[in-house]
Formats: sequence, C-alpha cells, structure tokens
Amino acid sequence: MHVVGLTRRPESLPPHVAPVTKDALFAQADVVVLCCPLNDETRGLVNAALIATMKPTAILINVARGPVIDTSAVLAALRTGRLGGAALDVHDRQPLTGDEPLFDAPRLLLTPHVAGVTATSMEGMSRGAVETMLALLRGERPPNVVNPEVFR
Repeated sequence: MHVVGLTRRPESLPPHVAPVTKDALFAQADVVVLCCPLNDETRGLVNAALIATMKPTAILINVARGPVIDTSAVLAALRTGRLGGAALDVHDRQPLTGDEPLFDAPRLLLTPHVAGVTATSMEGMSRGAVETMLALLRGERPPNVVNPEVFR
C-alpha cells in the first residue's frame, strides 16, 4: 500500500508516509481519513469542490470533528455516486435524532464517536482514573488537575 499524508508538521510523519499537498491527497487517495482539530483553517475543509477532485470510488472517513466536512456535500456526492462511500464518527450536531438525512444516504456508515476507543485507550483511561483516585485517597494532588488554582 502506498500511504500519503498531510500534516502541518511533515517531519512528524512516519517514514513510510509520503507527504503531499491537500489537492494531491484528495486526488490520489483511495481512502481519506480526517483526524485533524477543528479550527478556522479546518472548518468546512472538505466541501463539494474538494470532493469533486476525489476518485468516484474513494472513501471518506471523518474521525475528527463534524464541521470539518460539509455534510450536505458529502451526502450529495454519495447520492449521485460521486463518492464511493463514507464513514462518519462525528457529526455537525450531536446526538443525532434519527431524523437527519444521513440515515437515508447510501454507502454511509455512522458510528457514535468511538473512533478513539481501543483496548489500549480504555486501559490507559482506566489506569489514569485509578491512579488519580489513589492519589486523592492518600491526600496527594493528582498529576492532571484541570484547574490547579482551586485544588486544596
């Protein structure tokens, strides 16, 4: 598999990932996985114009934040066959009510924002919770206090 990637820090890409531009990434990729933060630069990143540059067999996966994509453009591309498929782990509005047009879209997989839930991440979260509770029971300040100014 030839893997390409786009990041603000190309030096952080693993050696087997070739850095490319956004236009090259969307034009070349069979599968595009979005895992970026939501900010002014990424809001609406994937719009109808960018989808039009993708292979009609390509699959778009959004595990970032819902507003990184223009959902209506993705739905239109799925309905017209302009996009091979999509998987959305995040949505513009959450929770979904079941009345959204997403539920009638062909070749669309919806998941409940669980992309980061793995055995390893769950173990890490569990260990962190236990370590925090043990520190509190010992009368110690836990290492990850969100607002230390109010910790007594």
